[in-house]
Parts: sequence; structure tokens; C-alpha cells
Amino acid sequence: MNHTRDEIHRVVVESLKEVLGKTELDVHDKTDPIRDLGLESADGLDFACILSQRLGCNIPDAVNPFVNDDEHRARRLREIVDLICMLGALNQEVRHG
Repeated sequence: MNHTRDEIHRVVVESLKEVLGKTELDVHDKTDPIRDLGLESADGLDFACILSQRLGCNIPDAVNPFVNDDEHRARRLREIVDLICMLGALNQEVRHG
């Protein structure tokens, strides 16, 4: 996975649209998919599968992009993009390491 942060952001938004079944979506970096978009934690699993396919990266089964388990709260859009960037970097290290 060699995507720029902007590309990952675009794919995250497109994937949210797909999970929601919408063609238009007004979101920003502080958007919380659970609180602001009405999604549930369980929707994060479908979302992770869509992201994995679109970006060609591995999102471990134990990782729910919508939930920060360490802080016991939902992730915002910016945090989801950060997570995917970090996972992409880890995937690259594994492939090239």
C-alpha cells in the first residue's frame, strides 16, 4: 500500500458512503461515524473489509476502525485516516522488512 494521506482520506469517505448507502456525504476531520452518522460499532467490521479491498492493506480482525479500544470511545474521521496510514506503514515494513 503506497497511498498518500489524501488518497486514504478520500477512500475512507467513499467507504463511509458505501456503508451508509449514500452518494453524498458531508463530513470533516472531527466527524464521528457512530455519533454523527448513526453507524454502530458493528458497522466498523464491514467498513474495515471495504477499506482493505480498496486500499490493498491488511486491517487485522481485532481492529475496528470506528472504535478506539484503548480509550473506550469512537474514533473521528481524522483518527480513522491516521489508523489506516499507520496500518499501511506496518504492512509495508512486514513486506520489505
